Amino acid sequence: MSTAREYIDFKLYLTDVAGSPDMFQVSLLPTAELGESVHPVLFTTSEGPYAENYKDLQNRRINNYYLFEIGKQLADWLLPKGTIRDLFGRALALVGNSRGVRLRLIIASHRLKQIPWEYVYNPFTKTEDAFGYLALDPRISIIRHEPLNMPHQLPIQMGNGGLTELNMFAASASPTNASPIAVEKEIEKIKSSLEPSRALGRVKIKPTYSKNTQWSEVANELDRPGKYQIFHFAGHGVVQEEENNITLDDIELGKLLFAGKNNEGVFVIAGSFADVMQQADIWLVTLGACETGERSATHPWHSVAGALLEHNIPVVIAMQNEIGDQAAVVFGSEFYGKLKAGLTLDEAMSWSRRQMAVKLRDQNAQLNDIEWGIPVLYTRLPDGVLVPEVVETGSLAADKTRAEIQKEVKNIMINKKETKINNSQNNTDNSQGKIEIDVKDNSGTVIGNMVGDYVGGNHTVYGPVNGHGNAVGVGAEVSLDGGININPDQSQDLNSKLQLLLFELQRVPVENQAQADEIASYAQEYVDEAQADKPREIKLKITKEGLIKAAQNLASVAPSVISIAHRLIRAI
Repeated sequence: MSTAREYIDFKLYLTDVAGSPDMFQVSLLPTAELGESVHPVLFTTSEGPYAENYKDLQNRRINNYYLFEIGKQLADWLLPKGTIRDLFGRALALVGNSRGVRLRLIIASHRLKQIPWEYVYNPFTKTEDAFGYLALDPRISIIRHEPLNMPHQLPIQMGNGGLTELNMFAASASPTNASPIAVEKEIEKIKSSLEPSRALGRVKIKPTYSKNTQWSEVANELDRPGKYQIFHFAGHGVVQEEENNITLDDIELGKLLFAGKNNEGVFVIAGSFADVMQQADIWLVTLGACETGERSATHPWHSVAGALLEHNIPVVIAMQNEIGDQAAVVFGSEFYGKLKAGLTLDEAMSWSRRQMAVKLRDQNAQLNDIEWGIPVLYTRLPDGVLVPEVVETGSLAADKTRAEIQKEVKNIMINKKETKINNSQNNTDNSQGKIEIDVKDNSGTVIGNMVGDYVGGNHTVYGPVNGHGNAVGVGAEVSLDGGININPDQSQDLNSKLQLLLFELQRVPVENQAQADEIASYAQEYVDEAQADKPREIKLKITKEGLIKAAQNLASVAPSVISIAHRLIRAI
């Protein structure tokens, strides 16, 4: 039997900076294998994506360049350059292809709970790869650890007079007065994934299903604590503003839509739902419903996920914005199937995300869907193990899945290295290929490597650093003779930022289109000159100044444009 993937628990603590409403800080908490950061890193909201960028993400007003840029900016926040990023690179080097890194996000700042951290891009990946996001790397798990002033729950213990099987209550509702959704298909797929088989271990997950579920039915079915351990809901979720009768301010209130009389929808508020889940002693709540994971800076406990966490539910999976029918079906069936087979929460979640990306991807595009990043996993369990006996017992299905995961990991590692070349000094050699160079610290210890394209007899390789950010910078040029020089072109990064700027300019009001065209013209000239065989410094200076001035003139109606313009300039 295969064993569960072991993870380095990379614990990042994010909190506010006292007295600075626009500043936050991130620290790496003690990690046995690596150490910790001595000082927290400060950052401001202006250094990352704007709030409107998140709205674009939620509303699908986004393209590949835009998503890559958001992911890179989130990486600069979560894994800032310096000690934290260096240690993350060291963690990746330590785990190799047989273990993993768990990014445990301990977010004390309510404002930072709103941010879609699941879209963080791997800071050591220079090329814009559709699977370069950390959440899609099978070696990496992203979980949110809600800091609460109560003890952590322990895993479920089976046998010895305790549970012999896990019971699930799966409820669905698609009321007639709401937009139709394929809840029956979602439930059927989950049911199929939990069918008994010889590949199953000793512990079963026994489901009970309910369609057109009324809230009273849920409350009655869960009236005996311990009867069920898992609750799944397929249906609608919303966040609505309501006036607080006590404080008279508006509350962003999370709700689930259950069936009522004649199958008309009836809303159940987050707090009432969480009360029933807590009293029933539910261990895992999965919400295949939109906006259930959306968090508010001012009312963090009024969302459905927030209320469940406040009630100390051990594992909560929620959707941070709208999710499509097909995506919900793929996620639910893949996640429960792998959990039943004996995978840990980390493994099952990582597998399900990657399957969403693969199965929902347009074959003619790099990535046309963002739904793999919508599910959010909350847990404070130490090792991502809900039921140790299920994981320890294992199954043929778990072996098969882990073999497939390992194959994907090896493919990732092969793409990063493998091809070796001779360190020949023959400058007439015009061969090309892949090369890997080990990067060592002062003691001679290998702390990372640089991988890229080998071109000709000068033995020059262009590529990202894997393992240690201080060894050489991402996008550096390395000569096998030992010299290190910064590559001035950065053409791919320039083109990405140019496309992002042009995309942003399309949203400028019609009356400001002439100013937008001026910005686009300066930006294109700047990029063209930077990529010329012999860039003219005076031309770069003129176009840079023109670009910034034009962007400043548009700052009142498009504040994000000036930020992107500065990033474009800093790219060289």
